Amino acid sequence: MKIACLIGSPPYLNHFVNEVSKKYHIDLVIRETTPINRIANKILEKGIWNTINILIYRLKTRRRFRRDCDMYFADTWKSINNALAIYETYDINEDSVVEKIRELKPDIILVYGTSLVKTKVIENVPLVLNLHGGLSPYYRGSYCTEWALLNSDPENIGYTIHQLSNKIDGGEILTQGRVSILGDDTANRINMKLIKEGTQDMIRVLGKLQDKKLPDFQPQDGTSGFLYLTSHWSFKMQGLVRKLEKEKLTQMLTKPSRKKLPIKQW
Repeated sequence: MKIACLIGSPPYLNHFVNEVSKKYHIDLVIRETTPINRIANKILEKGIWNTINILIYRLKTRRRFRRDCDMYFADTWKSINNALAIYETYDINEDSVVEKIRELKPDIILVYGTSLVKTKVIENVPLVLNLHGGLSPYYRGSYCTEWALLNSDPENIGYTIHQLSNKIDGGEILTQGRVSILGDDTANRINMKLIKEGTQDMIRVLGKLQDKKLPDFQPQDGTSGFLYLTSHWSFKMQGLVRKLEKEKLTQMLTKPSRKKLPIKQW
């Protein structure tokens, strides 16, 4: 089974690649990094003061972020196994990426944390699976854990492994999962749990595929949930999440806004 991974720039995605590579040989890792012009576009999108406030917040919480990564991932998040073939690009859809995929002819591509992958990159690949940090279709897009907390909806925080499509986190669902949430958890810690459990579920899926088990996909009802774009997120929203964290999540867990909605498992 020939495997390629397409991942984004956050360092915790190293954990995903490293854990999968312990069980299955990864023939190629393509990492999409963030170019200066994309940062400039974000500033234009969110406004300079909002962007500055978000950056200051991230710098202030960097130590806590690294501590959480160490707690959940040990050393597996700090760098990718240097024995793997890695190609870095500013654009996951550029021609060089298309060419590398065509040359490799992978049986399966695993996608995690990139920008929207165009059809030309993955055409003729038998199976392309995306790991999404939200329960589709209830929460699609970005900051799904944070939006669920703001909606007092902790019961519907989770991850989804689905076929990649031209809709944001909207492809047919293969399997989903939830994680245990504690009263003193933060959004970041919940996300770490989702990464860890979602990675293990992806490894389990690969095992079933290697055993020639046919994947059982379920179409999504795109009208039954929320789609949150990065442009919807702001420093104000980040502040509201931080306030919830300081007040503890215990009350929300006791009286959520809605019960667990159905999920798909394989």
